[in-house]
Amino acid sequence: ALRARRAGRHLPYTDTTTAKAAAAFAGIPSLIMSHLALGRFPAAPGAALTPGSERLPVVVFSHGLGGWASAYSNLVLHLASEGYMVAVFTHADGTASHVSAPPADEPLPYQRPPGPTPSPEVHAFRQSQLQRRTCEVRWLLSFLALANDHGGNSDKDSRLEGMHSFKGRLDMADVALCGHSFGGATAVHVMLHPGSPVKDAFRCVVAMDAWLYPLAPSALAGTMRVPTLWLYASLWQWEENHRRAERLVDNAAAPAVHAMLEDAAHNNYSDFGPIAPLVGKLLGQAGKRDSVSLQRSINRAAAAFLQAVRTGADGNVAAAAVQAAFGEGIEAVAVRAEPRAGVAGAAAAAAA
Repeated sequence: ALRARRAGRHLPYTDTTTAKAAAAFAGIPSLIMSHLALGRFPAAPGAALTPGSERLPVVVFSHGLGGWASAYSNLVLHLASEGYMVAVFTHADGTASHVSAPPADEPLPYQRPPGPTPSPEVHAFRQSQLQRRTCEVRWLLSFLALANDHGGNSDKDSRLEGMHSFKGRLDMADVALCGHSFGGATAVHVMLHPGSPVKDAFRCVVAMDAWLYPLAPSALAGTMRVPTLWLYASLWQWEENHRRAERLVDNAAAPAVHAMLEDAAHNNYSDFGPIAPLVGKLLGQAGKRDSVSLQRSINRAAAAFLQAVRTGADGNVAAAAVQAAFGEGIEAVAVRAEPRAGVAGAAAAAAA
């Protein structure tokens, strides 16, 4: 980041089209979000990995409804500063504010559901998006493995051009899956859907305000077999979503840590709170806590959990690490400290 700043190569935070689309998704005048296209963040296009021989742990991040790749830059950059290679992409399933969708880079704005939620039509609509997202996660893992094996060999794939420094540097046996809102649902769906082709690729999950309505009954009856951090903002929580989360935690076969963020709102995980705190408060989406300090705590808590899992800590130790990151005012609880009897071997295998 420092080298990018010195070279004046900060990446644009987003473009004008996405900024306007984000305003349309939020139902506010585009002028309010237009400043997003003027922003920059400390990342350089085509930057090489820091020289070295050690393999880097990987984090795959899935955004929520109306999000896009850079909308969680504070979290992503924090994890990168902790030594993770973070892969975050804009989903091309109609849930992003705007994306140029493959294969022809056609513009794809946010797709509104075909009716009110809940309804059978909307559930089927969201299910199809979850299936698309699972395919995109699988593609991303395949691409990262390709970059790890072949570096910048564009003969293997033209998109590898400029990725020479990635060869042999990614620890594809140490991959975490994180997501916010619909991205949290994506992470859970990837791990629990019976037909998921990539659920064994992940060591752990961080689910931030996971919106569990779109999950199929078969997924909700499933068993999380890797350590999972469940973060929930109290001002966004409601009984049905909480009940579904409790069911998944109760059925977990691996350590599960739960933290309720009192007086926090749904947007406190993304950049929206720090970038536009007054707008968030006017829309009732900013919560009662200082958005900058809360997001820093969330970032530290996620990193602390990932590190605890990497060192083989049990749920109590992981919860203590998360608690230390949050400090006073937020309680992190190890709902399940140890793998459940009878499935410990499966949980260990999934984390290996």
